[in-house]
Amino acid sequence: MKERKKVKKRSVFPKIAIVFAVVLMIFSGVVVYANTLMNTGNIYNNVFINGVNVSNLSVNEAKSLLENNFKFGTLTLTNEDKQWVQGLSDVGFSYDIDTAVEKAYEIGRKGNFLTNAIKVITLNSGLEEFIELETKEDYTKLDEFYNKVASEVNAEPVNATVSADGGSVSIIPSQNGYVVDIEKLKADVENAVKSSEEKTVKVTIPVAVKEPSVKTEELSSINGIIASYTSKYSTKDSERSFNVALAAQKLNGQLLMPGEEVSFLGVLGDVSTSNGFRAAKIIVNNEYQDGVGGGVCQVSSTLYNALLLGGMDITQRTNHSFPIGYVPIGRDATVATSGPDLKYKNSYPFPVYIKTYADSGVMVAQIYGDTTRSKHVDIYSEVTSTVEPTLVYKNDPNLPKGKEEIEDPGHTGYTSVTYKMVDGQKTVISKDRYTMTPKIIRTGTGPEEVKPAEDAAKTTTVNNVNTQQNSNETQEEPSIF
Repeated sequence: MKERKKVKKRSVFPKIAIVFAVVLMIFSGVVVYANTLMNTGNIYNNVFINGVNVSNLSVNEAKSLLENNFKFGTLTLTNEDKQWVQGLSDVGFSYDIDTAVEKAYEIGRKGNFLTNAIKVITLNSGLEEFIELETKEDYTKLDEFYNKVASEVNAEPVNATVSADGGSVSIIPSQNGYVVDIEKLKADVENAVKSSEEKTVKVTIPVAVKEPSVKTEELSSINGIIASYTSKYSTKDSERSFNVALAAQKLNGQLLMPGEEVSFLGVLGDVSTSNGFRAAKIIVNNEYQDGVGGGVCQVSSTLYNALLLGGMDITQRTNHSFPIGYVPIGRDATVATSGPDLKYKNSYPFPVYIKTYADSGVMVAQIYGDTTRSKHVDIYSEVTSTVEPTLVYKNDPNLPKGKEEIEDPGHTGYTSVTYKMVDGQKTVISKDRYTMTPKIIRTGTGPEEVKPAEDAAKTTTVNNVNTQQNSNETQEEPSIF
């Protein structure tokens, strides 16, 4: 029997060791190579910022390069035929170069050693890294610029208005208003700056149109006077005359659209010295007293009659406590701050324009509208009852016995009905009551006067003159509110 030869097994360790050694040598070489590449204070190879190669540049060198390559030009905003040109950098735009360079420098440095080494080697092998250069905005400067432009573009709409004189009418056209959409303008400019490769950016200003509330075509139907009423006043009382003219001026130029209701006092404002009115006689508790605004009621009463004749709807009106002389009984309208008001409504399907003025003792109210579609209105009133003033005697020890003086002539009381006839149809407008106030006579209870015959004759003559003057003053229409 033959003996088997013993076969010696070769160890694999040397092979493993060799492989390991080779790998180690390669790794060490790579490490040394990577370390050589990484051992620099500059940006690594093949790094670009907005297409500009910043490879192997220091941070400061990269910043200088970018600053020379990226400079803002001008921003041009346009609106129709107007332009606003400003340097982009002047209005708050700048490139965020510091952040871009910082990102470029961090490539190959922000991970662990192995990942950084791999990144650096791949960069040197031809792999490229691209960083976008962002813009940044100083919104304080930008808002200041946008607001300046907007203030020059923005315009409030202008309503159409009426100019009327002597029955002729002209319409002053309306105008559109404009308002800049600031938020959209900001977005449009920022998008244009970011997307534009040119140094000059042009943006059309986004503008919204604000239409007027009263357009020219809405007033085109106003072609003439549909009603007018005139009253007269004495110019002897300058304060009252002033108030009449002032109130007429404040009421002038009202434009009532179809269905619109207006308050006389709402248009006039407070009847006060702060609103320009002066002191004159007014009616308080059925008596004439000194107060602010005497004469205003002549304007309201004159306008009331014009409104009635013009076919307007009267929604609120109050008569005086006793009749006044400048309009017929039943056709007056009293007003007072925090008291009665005159309110009226345009009942037509077209707008109406009200013109009021007072001068040289004449107060005029005119209603303008579409003369082809207005109503034919007649107004008349009738007294339905009369109550004469009662007599009230008051003893006065300051008057000689047997002598009498009239302290208050009193007022006759009336009830009345006012009608309107519209296109042949009769309608009651109002039923009014005017309070009777007594005639007050002061009767002397003092000592009788004893005078020589010659002096008595003189006194009689003087008394006759005074009586005539008082009579004239009583007949003249007093200043009232």
